[in-house]
Amino acid sequence: MASIIRGSDNFDSGSVGPSTTHGDVGTYLYGYFKINGATVASGASTSGSYIRAAGMGWNVGSDGYERCVRGDDVSKTGTWRFMGSMSTNISGRYPGGIWVRIS
Repeated sequence: MASIIRGSDNFDSGSVGPSTTHGDVGTYLYGYFKINGATVASGASTSGSYIRAAGMGWNVGSDGYERCVRGDDVSKTGTWRFMGSMSTNISGRYPGGIWVRIS
């Protein structure tokens, strides 16, 4: 399909859409909130210093419960908004889900 150019809307000359560079504003991350036993409400925002990337693997601990295998222990930069809703009151558990960087 050919491009349609209207005024300065030359869509062939630059990138279209949000950044796909890891950690840029507008990118998403599957991660966890590194505050033990915390509650994170949908739409809450927080400093990236509390956010860690997570994996989607599962294992069974000695207590028999399945859990998400955490990934790195590297804090993220910027401010992030939680796109889910999760709570935990169990020691050693961290709420996780999808985050979007907003600044």
